[in-house]
Amino acid sequence: MKRNLLIILCLAVVAAAVWDIQRSIRNSGTAAVFPAAQFTQLDSKYLEDRANLLGGFSNILDEVARRWDETLGIELKIITFRGGATPIEKAAVKLFKQYKVGENAKTGGLLILIDAENRQARIEPSLTLEGLYTDAILGLLAHDQLAPYASYRAVGMAIMDVVRYLENRAIEQAFYGNFEIHGSYKDTEYYKMIAGMYSGGAGAQADITQADFDRDYKKALSDAELKRYAPAAKPEETIAAYKRSFRDYIGYPELPLFTKGSQEMRKRYPYAVYEERDRLRNIERSEPLYIEIDGDYAVAYSKTPAPRFMPILMKKLDGLWRIDMSEALKNLFFLNDGGFSLMNANTPYYKSLEEIYGTAKHYDDMRAFPLQEELSAVVKKLEERTDPLAKFMLAELLFRNAFAFVDALKYYEEAARMAPTDPRFIDIFAQRGLYAFLPDLVLPYMKRFDHETALKILRLYSQKKNYTEAEKFASQELEKNPFDLGMLGWLEWAYKKQDKNISAASIRKKIEKIKADPKAPGKKVVLSFKPDRAVYHSLSTNNVDGQVIYGHSEFSVTMTNTSKAPVEILSVNLISAGTGATSGLGDIKDYWEYPSSDRVLEPDQSLSFKKLWGFTSEPGHQRVSYIFDVCWKQDGRLTKQCNAQRVDLISDQNFLEAGKK
Repeated sequence: MKRNLLIILCLAVVAAAVWDIQRSIRNSGTAAVFPAAQFTQLDSKYLEDRANLLGGFSNILDEVARRWDETLGIELKIITFRGGATPIEKAAVKLFKQYKVGENAKTGGLLILIDAENRQARIEPSLTLEGLYTDAILGLLAHDQLAPYASYRAVGMAIMDVVRYLENRAIEQAFYGNFEIHGSYKDTEYYKMIAGMYSGGAGAQADITQADFDRDYKKALSDAELKRYAPAAKPEETIAAYKRSFRDYIGYPELPLFTKGSQEMRKRYPYAVYEERDRLRNIERSEPLYIEIDGDYAVAYSKTPAPRFMPILMKKLDGLWRIDMSEALKNLFFLNDGGFSLMNANTPYYKSLEEIYGTAKHYDDMRAFPLQEELSAVVKKLEERTDPLAKFMLAELLFRNAFAFVDALKYYEEAARMAPTDPRFIDIFAQRGLYAFLPDLVLPYMKRFDHETALKILRLYSQKKNYTEAEKFASQELEKNPFDLGMLGWLEWAYKKQDKNISAASIRKKIEKIKADPKAPGKKVVLSFKPDRAVYHSLSTNNVDGQVIYGHSEFSVTMTNTSKAPVEILSVNLISAGTGATSGLGDIKDYWEYPSSDRVLEPDQSLSFKKLWGFTSEPGHQRVSYIFDVCWKQDGRLTKQCNAQRVDLISDQNFLEAGKK
């Protein structure tokens, strides 16, 4: 599979946002790391985030606007503000003149204005672009795609979605000879790729000029209307109903044609007319469709797919096949050649998808949680709660069961903000940010809890192309363990990315020397836990020899020397961290019974102990993790090596994980 993945093709607001994010990350230079939980205003000629809505998306939008300027010859100006009593139409005219948008650009200018206070949006073009971007097109985009998100930070994703559509329209119309684009843009690889998508004919891109501004696309349907879009016992008939819903612009979120997860996802995004038309066109251009059935799961695919055609996933429920849009968008990524790649193998559709798209590169823990109640009912209960665990469960549920991407990220962020020292919350937030190629959103909340979170921080820097910070961070980690082959590999990579070839060569020699050492100092002292996710009892107490124990759990800890020489255990410092206050439990190296009095472990030797863990007073944790920082010295060496590891406990208040367990 190609390295240059472009998009998670989600609903309109998510789809092109992530696509532009990934493309921009690859093309952008190093950007500054934001301080924890706050974002720095960019010094940019293209962006003015007066309402402080764009946050971590600012860097990406700035890069997209720069690309427009340099390749399309169009100056893109994006402004968020709080309008008060000022009508947005007047504000747009004033700001367009004030900033002289497009006057010095080769093709023209475009102003995107977001009024956060009044939840309004307006897109203002220069005279040279009015033929390309008509009032009908811009009005619908502003009304349906920008205004619904105008009051919170997901507006950044919505703007990127709109910008993607406008960019594609410019390329398309230039390809058909209806618009004169700046000549240098036609020589770019991106133009050639997009133009190639239109070379197959089938007319112009989705026409949204006939859309009804005043129509409520999400309105409920009558029983008679529902029959026209009902799921069927045959997958071919379900697909026919699916196509009818596109033709008739049916945005009713709870349409029974869709799975419950897909219904929840549809509730949470605006109905985008142009996206719906584009999807229908791509299905029709890709016919005939072939259907692979694996039990209660089916995949409809094309042997001659049109660019941007997405396979249709269907799940059989109560004898009827229903469209599983959320599972498709969660696991299939759009490539720069217009096709799709199976990104994640942890899906019930994997057997069929693998036959069509090949082996997935990742196995991310994103499978939907089994629920005892309707998804919408569980979501409602969690939304009524204000505690950090509820925010985290809500984020996981929306991401995994519905792929309601924007709201899920918002709740991950809230959980991380409310419980900034909870390793589990931060770690999962990082995983989701990495999956979505949104490092700027996650990095402000990241902390180094253990070796695994350290690796995620480096992966986030990698996505940002922030090689200087990656070098600095990897160097700091190597102070904890100079023989850490993984960290040495990261440092070598960071040096190479900065063309520090002499330094990279030096690290490569060190890596080879460690690998050749018969004592294998690159192998660590590792801990394992049984069970690996024990239950944390936050709602009950235990009694040990008359002492009341709060927040109790029970699990064993096994220490193993994986190197090829004896090691002396110097310390095992333990802390507990969760939704409450972090506490230090001190050095517990003597919890293990060593064969010798000097705490020596022979090569491949393991020692274990089992314990009831807990607190003598109420710790205030809804959930907790234990972080063990093991330090040792290999026989014959003076160098101390350390390896921090953690075990995350399942809270008795987290019914999602308890149900999965």
